[in-house]
Amino acid sequence: MDGSGVAEGADLFGHPVSEATIESALRVTNASLATFQTEITKQLQRASVVHADETGLRVAGKLNW
Repeated sequence: MDGSGVAEGADLFGHPVSEATIESALRVTNASLATFQTEITKQLQRASVVHADETGLRVAGKLNW
C-alpha cells in the first residue's frame, strides 16, 4: 500500500491494472494535450513577463520545491 489505501498497481476498487493499460492511457493523454502544450509554449515565449510560483509545499511533513 502507498498510504492511499490502494495497493500499487491496483485501481480504486483493488482490481489489478496492467502496465500496458497505464502506458496506453498516458499515450492517449499525451496526444490529446499536444496541441494545448504547443499553444501554451508559444504564448509563454511571446509574453513580456512570465511568473513562476516557487512556493514550496509539504509532503509527508517535509518541505518540497
